[in-house]
This record gives sequence, C-alpha cells and structure tokens, in this order.
Amino acid sequence: GSYLVTALAALFLFCGMVVTFVLQITLALLTCPLFLCKGGRHRFFHIQSFVFRSVNAFVGLGLNPLWCTEVQWMGEDPGPPNHGKGSIIFVNHRSNADPWFSAWALSQGCIEGRYVYKSSLKKVPILGCCAQLAGDLDVKFGDKQQIKAMIDKAKDLLESGYNIVVFPEGTRSPSGILQEFKPSFFRICAE
Repeated sequence: GSYLVTALAALFLFCGMVVTFVLQITLALLTCPLFLCKGGRHRFFHIQSFVFRSVNAFVGLGLNPLWCTEVQWMGEDPGPPNHGKGSIIFVNHRSNADPWFSAWALSQGCIEGRYVYKSSLKKVPILGCCAQLAGDLDVKFGDKQQIKAMIDKAKDLLESGYNIVVFPEGTRSPSGILQEFKPSFFRICAE
C-alpha cells in the first residue's frame, strides 16, 4: 500500500539526487574558471542552482508516475517581477517532498531561486554537497550571528537580481498544520 508508494517515490527522488550530483560535479569542474571573473561567483552558483533544481524536479516529479502534478499560473504575468531586483518566494513546508514540489513549480515557470535550508542538511550525503554547490543559504537555528550573516547574504543576492525561496515556518510541520512564521524574510520584504 502506502509504504510501497513511499518507497518508490523515495527511489525516484534518490535517483534524481544522484544524477544531479554527477552533473553538478562535472559542471563545477567545467565552470570553476568563472570564479576568476567579476560576478563569476554568482554565475557559477546560478548554473549550479538551475541544474540542482531542474534535474531533481524533472526526475523526482516529472518522471515519477506516482505523483501527478499540475502547475497553474494565474494573472497576466505570473511569477516574480522583472525589475532588476530579486524576489522572496514563500512556500509552505508541510512535508519532506515540498522542496521538490516547489522546484517543479518554479521550473515550470522558468524561475530560479536559492533556497534557505537548515544547516544540519549539509551533513546529508549527496544532498548537502548539491545544496552547497547550488549556493543555497544554510541557517543554523539559534545562532544569531550566523543568521545575521545569512540574512546579509540573502539581501546581497536579492540586490543582484536573484530570487530567494523561503519556508517561512523555518522547519517542516510534523503534524501537517501550519506553524508560526519566522519574521526575518518578512522584514526584508517590508524594507
């Protein structure tokens, strides 16, 4: 029953992660000279982030016969505005699959964003390396100095025109019920 479906879905997600890891390492070797160019660091991470998100979304959801998804865009020009600055994209975090579903939705709209994730995920084999190569922003809850440095880095990315994807609850809800939102990125939006 449901355990089999979960195991098969996890297999698709794992396969996507392995394919992504191989592609990212290969691209890192090919694009590392970008670090020598002005603005090259941002370009390097942009390429890595695009590969990380789009390949995982395609293999994990697009090829997965167990999950049927449909993305519906509303309005004349859906997605973040194209005004030179990046946008903050807020996503609810009710399950462990939310990063893949949000990546799938964003890739359908050709929208790339750097994700904010808890620093303990850096220890997860393959996933941690892929997230770091993608230039995602890790946050260690409770470490105010590290959180401030991450917020400053996020502001720099936004000023440079990159989008940031945030799960405003700060962590996944074990019960599936929305938790209280963390205020940091809402404050950035108000600025």
